Amino acid sequence: GSSGQIVFGDGHSIGNQASSDNLLIKSSSGENIGYDSANGSHIFYNDATENFRINDDGEVRVTGNIVKNSGDLTIDVAGDITIDAGGGDIILKDDGTEFGNIANSSSDLQIVSIVSDKDIIFRGNDGGSFINALTLDMSDGGRAAFAHNADFVDGRGIRLGDGNDFQLYHDGTDSYLLNSTGDLIINSAASDE
Repeated sequence: GSSGQIVFGDGHSIGNQASSDNLLIKSSSGENIGYDSANGSHIFYNDATENFRINDDGEVRVTGNIVKNSGDLTIDVAGDITIDAGGGDIILKDDGTEFGNIANSSSDLQIVSIVSDKDIIFRGNDGGSFINALTLDMSDGGRAAFAHNADFVDGRGIRLGDGNDFQLYHDGTDSYLLNSTGDLIINSAASDE
């Protein structure tokens, strides 16, 4: 082959070998297979199309999907993990079926349950036992079911109606029932009570 180049019997070649030069692997038809630059970048090709790259700063770029056919996949870093989705959606799937996503909607954070009537459940460990602390019931318009109390600090409370027409709160000294629209009706619906 030419100076500084190794050519195999089947036509595959490895390019310039000097430490200051690049290393290029080509197929017999001239398509790039692998490229190793002097500055530390490594590129791998499939059908002459770049599909995997490691830059000299350690950045990894992949064209296509990363698939692990068995077992778990662990991502372990010394610092933080950043997920940057240019499309605005982080899609969650199980065996190829989407069940939820985390989305950017005009800079609002949306947590979405995709499957019809399936809930969003917040779980935690209470004294060694896992509990459903809060369930948002999607089959009932998003009704919130708390496993325990809903506590409000002084000066904050419950506000009902589109215009906050009815309010219930405690200001640290006194408790208030405030009704600003219509009548305040207290009705016992139980029979004979």
